[in-house]
Amino acid sequence: SDPQAAQAVLSAGFKNVILAPLDVTHQLSLPDLRVRLREGRREAEGELADFLCDISHFYISAYYKLQHSCVPVHDPVTIAYLLRPDLFKSVETRVDVETQGLLCTGMSIADWTGQTGRAPNCTVLVSVDAPAFNELFAACVERRDAAQASRPNKRARVQTSAETFPPIGSCKGPPSCCPSKEAKEACAVHGAAAAGAPMGA
Repeated sequence: SDPQAAQAVLSAGFKNVILAPLDVTHQLSLPDLRVRLREGRREAEGELADFLCDISHFYISAYYKLQHSCVPVHDPVTIAYLLRPDLFKSVETRVDVETQGLLCTGMSIADWTGQTGRAPNCTVLVSVDAPAFNELFAACVERRDAAQASRPNKRARVQTSAETFPPIGSCKGPPSCCPSKEAKEACAVHGAAAAGAPMGA
């Protein structure tokens, strides 16, 4: 991470900065997305869907071995927002990054209630419609696979020995790390009230 660079971006005066924090990406579930990809694939046009399922097996297993109970989806959130901003709830607020702290260097501090009196400098995504996100992701994969269905020399499957995972862990992190199903639903309904708190007061 680079706290100084992040703070430089947030203080540069850009007019349209969008932040997609972990509070949002942890509302999404890679195992759930993987199930959706498997449901949508067809034998004649499932190359990319198969590839994504194959490579995500190790990733999910690693999270469970580390005692996490949630496997979030991070990077695709950025593209999903560009394609379908209506899937997200957001709040305009002031966010700064701690660059001098002894214990919390790199922490993003959001002024949710305007206590500092400083003008908002970004838009923070606070919740996402997870089922709709999964449908969007799967639809993009299925369109690609359909377009490539007749292409010769397709990628060979990387078969895992068994479609099994380690036991789901019992996360010892903060509530935002591995939120329960109920917490994710609350975030989707209440937006900033539920999802914003972990970023700071």
